Amino acid sequence: MNLSISLSLSSRRIQLFPQSQELLSLLSMLPDGLADVDLIQSNLPLENILKCKTTLKSTALAYSDEHKRLKVLMPIQEYLQRNQPPRDHLIQKVFEYFEEMLKFYTKYSGTQSNSKIVPQIKSKLTNIQNVLQWGLKQNQPNLSKSIYCQWSSCPNSDFEALALQALDHLKHFDDPDLESRLYICMASYYQHFKIDLFEATNMCKKSISLAILTGNSRRHSQALHRLAWNNIQLGKYSAAQIWQELPGIYIQKHWLSVQRLCAGMSLVTTKNVSLWASGHRASLVFVAEVHKSKSEYSEAWKIHSEILRISANQDPYNHATALLNLAELEVPIGVPRHDVQQNIDLARSVSQGKGSTSSKVYFEKSLKLAPEDDQIKTFCLEKLGNINSWGPDESIPGWTTIFLSDEYDPRANPETEAPQSVGQTLDTIPGPVLDTHRASFGEAPGPTSHRPCQSSANGVQALLEELSKCSCLKAKLLSALLFDNDTRPPN
Repeated sequence: MNLSISLSLSSRRIQLFPQSQELLSLLSMLPDGLADVDLIQSNLPLENILKCKTTLKSTALAYSDEHKRLKVLMPIQEYLQRNQPPRDHLIQKVFEYFEEMLKFYTKYSGTQSNSKIVPQIKSKLTNIQNVLQWGLKQNQPNLSKSIYCQWSSCPNSDFEALALQALDHLKHFDDPDLESRLYICMASYYQHFKIDLFEATNMCKKSISLAILTGNSRRHSQALHRLAWNNIQLGKYSAAQIWQELPGIYIQKHWLSVQRLCAGMSLVTTKNVSLWASGHRASLVFVAEVHKSKSEYSEAWKIHSEILRISANQDPYNHATALLNLAELEVPIGVPRHDVQQNIDLARSVSQGKGSTSSKVYFEKSLKLAPEDDQIKTFCLEKLGNINSWGPDESIPGWTTIFLSDEYDPRANPETEAPQSVGQTLDTIPGPVLDTHRASFGEAPGPTSHRPCQSSANGVQALLEELSKCSCLKAKLLSALLFDNDTRPPN
């Protein structure tokens, strides 16, 4: 075989076009081959590169596959890698070509512009990997200099106060995993920065108790690991050894469960059992995400299509989620924009039909549970007052009213007395201002007009800008004039 390859390389045709050998050596490290467009766009420093391609094919040193990609057989690849490896300046050109392709993919990821680049990258994946490995050679001049650095952490000076505040917030949420994680974080703080190993141990035990109560083997293992290090620092080496061995048991348990999941997935594949029927929609979604991460969009699309079909009558929430997942996949696949938008609109209609009422209830509940937390309160008020979230048919207070009413608090300003009537205070506000904002809401000017047209978001923005120029009390009364009495929140 080696003799045959050597004779072909010394043939008259190859000698007439010596640069064809350069191309051949380059192809030896590109098992996926190169299409004509790749040969041209990579700007290889070879004269008449298409003639070089013809020469290699005529001497049977290279061939074109069913996709018209120029390739080299494995024995020839191995021979050239040993005896005539490609020169660096040729590989560098291919490297730059692939680099630009990957930059384009990163820049336009998730958009329709990527629908054509993804198949190209997929067809060149082995080529790209080989070229990247070449670029990591120690003697590669284009490699950046290595920078040795050390990771360090400096806790906030108010760590304990923040931790207590976090624990207080957790009373309003049923999230034992987050609470257990917080205790582990606090244990690390007491161990490394306060050097209070007894308090660190106490935090670990709280995390362990909570993890056992909820069956959270992951947090249990992490807390045991932290507890082991506490005991090492205390000189309790036997106890530390025990605490170090226990996490291994829980980790082993975790991977056994993963093994059982894989076995179950295999059973599903071989027996054609529906994961959905077994209550494992999350497993289907997980498999689809793996395919998507590997740019195997067609496989992921098939799974989400099946979820969409099964969930149509059983589960409106997951049906809407499947529609959104399909829309996300259809963008890189190259589905027409109208079809993608149709899935998004359908998902929105499903979500709004089921979730608007319950969402409002949760926002209102959160508002009541966190009366002293400005950040949570502001977030909830923004959501409750957002006209676009609930639609024009909902009876909701305007967000300007909510904010301004919230801003004016008689308890905080006891010296400010409420007016006897709205009109008495509004006398000091210019009439054109009122008429302008009534008009922006689609109303006729006049002192009795006070029903807002909630379809005008621009009018609300204009109102807020004008209200910011007024005093707090005047602003409150002006906003009250523009909204129904029954929709204004009480002070």
